[in-house]
Amino acid sequence: MHKLAVAICDPDEEYGKKLSHYLVQTGRLADMVSFSRVSDEIFREKKDLWLVHGSLLPQWQRNASEDESVLCLAEDEMDCALQDVRQIYKYQSADRILQEMYAELSKKSHSIQLRGKEKGKLVLLYQPWYQGIQMLAGFALAQSLMSKGKVLYVNLRGFHGMPLQNEQWKARDVTDVLTAIRLESSNMEQRILAAIVSADGLDYLCPVSIPMQIEGTDTEDYIRLIEAIWQYLDYDYVVMEVPPEQEGIRDMFELADRIFCFIQKGYGSKDLVQQLGQIPRIAFRWIPEKLESWYRERPAEELLTDCNRMKEWLMQQGEEEQEIGSADDSAC
Repeated sequence: MHKLAVAICDPDEEYGKKLSHYLVQTGRLADMVSFSRVSDEIFREKKDLWLVHGSLLPQWQRNASEDESVLCLAEDEMDCALQDVRQIYKYQSADRILQEMYAELSKKSHSIQLRGKEKGKLVLLYQPWYQGIQMLAGFALAQSLMSKGKVLYVNLRGFHGMPLQNEQWKARDVTDVLTAIRLESSNMEQRILAAIVSADGLDYLCPVSIPMQIEGTDTEDYIRLIEAIWQYLDYDYVVMEVPPEQEGIRDMFELADRIFCFIQKGYGSKDLVQQLGQIPRIAFRWIPEKLESWYRERPAEELLTDCNRMKEWLMQQGEEEQEIGSADDSAC
């Protein structure tokens, strides 16, 4: 396997440089170069994928080899004269462009070198009484772990509510990855990467927008999803919200390095702790009343983009990082 070699060919030189700079920061590209015109010299080294502006595409295709993968960077629907080339809008988010790149590469046998170490740590978030502030606490926990390594946040509850742009919701999501796993599709690394987006520095496996899309999924499929993430991707931590009603959920618990349950004080909460206390490696966190008040007073659209108070509360306890440990430590 190898890291990908990608080239951008766009007459806007500044655009090409900025997009190249972002894409190379992902760490998944061995070679990233941009050109402002088509010339013989750009074909000296073979690339896994080309991103070519629509105005340059006919000239590029006359000189490129037949097996080269290409996406057209389009500024409008008429940009690409060649109908057999897939086009993407060049001024959308770089994350979305990256998703389209992986989707295109999944059509051919490209292998990406991502794993360079042992698998990371799995942190499950188990919330039998699922309310918005509990999801916010799990999100804040994922953010707090970013200081210790690379984190992927996965929500299997169908409750998105994350600070993602509208265009990112049109992309592939966790259901596409689960389908690829069931079908034992090739190029799994690209298929998973095509469903990952970033917001505020945190990577997400894009969740479903409609909960019914994921209801009824077998626990075995979720376990295979976890195994695929460790096999193909390079995350130090995976923070995963799991559905409490899932049949066979305890099989997922066996895979976890730590399980967190965020609880609000109220009727039945102590009984809940007694019921769940038999689960190995589970840690309960009682959400303070002051945080509940803060949560109720804040506009919903601001909450997930400003988790500072929730993160401060987690860090003050100081236990979650010690209990989970660094990704290079032995198992908890």
